Amino acid sequence: DALVETARSLTGCSSALVSLVDVQATWHVASAGLNVRRSEPEQSFCAHAIAEPRFFEVADLAADPRFASHPLVAAPSGLRHYAAVPLVLEGCAIGTLCVLDPAPGALSTQARGQLANLAGVVCELLRQRQHRLRLEEQNERLRDLTRASGDWAWELDATLNCRWVAGDFEAVTGLTLARVIGRPVHADPLVDASGLDRSPARSFLDVLAERQPFSRVVTRLQTPRGALLTSHSALPVFDAKGEFRGYRGTTRDVTARVERELLLRDKTALQEASRAKSAFLSRVSHELRTPLNA
Repeated sequence: DALVETARSLTGCSSALVSLVDVQATWHVASAGLNVRRSEPEQSFCAHAIAEPRFFEVADLAADPRFASHPLVAAPSGLRHYAAVPLVLEGCAIGTLCVLDPAPGALSTQARGQLANLAGVVCELLRQRQHRLRLEEQNERLRDLTRASGDWAWELDATLNCRWVAGDFEAVTGLTLARVIGRPVHADPLVDASGLDRSPARSFLDVLAERQPFSRVVTRLQTPRGALLTSHSALPVFDAKGEFRGYRGTTRDVTARVERELLLRDKTALQEASRAKSAFLSRVSHELRTPLNA
């Protein structure tokens, strides 16, 4: 809005628009002096302007057969003068910065240059917006990948201090980020598939000290919500000179899964014991009913 006000002021025209053109319509996303938000393709000045590489101007719209019947031109005190600079993004003209006036005329060379400079500012704002949207989309992809591979993602520096955590760390553990960011990794004990300490005993720090990729390393993490079994996967990070810079990885809470597996294992063992007991009693009963041979 500030840019179109500036365009109107610099050129002396009564109206200015930033417009984006697509197949269905022309959308006037910023305007000053003209209350219009959308134009149909057949009534769009800008649809003609984007075909020009640098500058498009019609000194008298009423005298141009392409625009003479346009409602904004044919109306009493209608528009007469139109000038526009295409907005080019990644090699494609996607819209215009234009000025309009009810008096016929033409922009001076200086005014043309000023309009082109303002169009360059609009293009830069559009590029920045596009870049921000792409970053947001990329971040959303990373969040989805994090959720798919673990409950939270993390990064360690070369001294194995925590630099960054994203995801459901606080929700899962009950710990705050302030408790871990900038602090060294704890020597949480490694556990086996049953949640029991490994023998010989090893810690998560022992795994990190190897500076090698690892996958599904399970540790016991003490939290305000009790001991959690957490599965870690990570890759070491090295710079262009081969210097170790830390780790990037993901962690998933597998406590419930381990507990289910243990219950299933215990249930299976009980069923096996029950079948063995039934088989033994059946055999003993059969032998007791069978007379001994002389």
